[in-house]
Amino acid sequence: MEEKEALVIAEFRKRRNRQLLASVPMIVALIFLFMLKDMGASAFPAWIPEQLILPVCLGVVGIGVIFTLGNWKCPVCKRYLGKSFAPRYCQKCGAQLQE
Repeated sequence: MEEKEALVIAEFRKRRNRQLLASVPMIVALIFLFMLKDMGASAFPAWIPEQLILPVCLGVVGIGVIFTLGNWKCPVCKRYLGKSFAPRYCQKCGAQLQE
């Protein structure tokens, strides 16, 4: 494997790890949104102000989407990698992303 390919694979690994970390709060926020929809504010502890649940959850999801649009790009062509979490190659430029 060439040095350039190794650098691309290493950069993709970093981006995928960042994406994994960013996914956790987004998933938690989505779960809270579904809980709020199904059970209302009574599903949450009383110390959490009811009027904060929806805006905070939507904010976390919105920030996560913005982060994803900036992070989840091919290290070579800088185009969005799509919905796949483990692409082996970039669908746009064909760069190898994983060994």
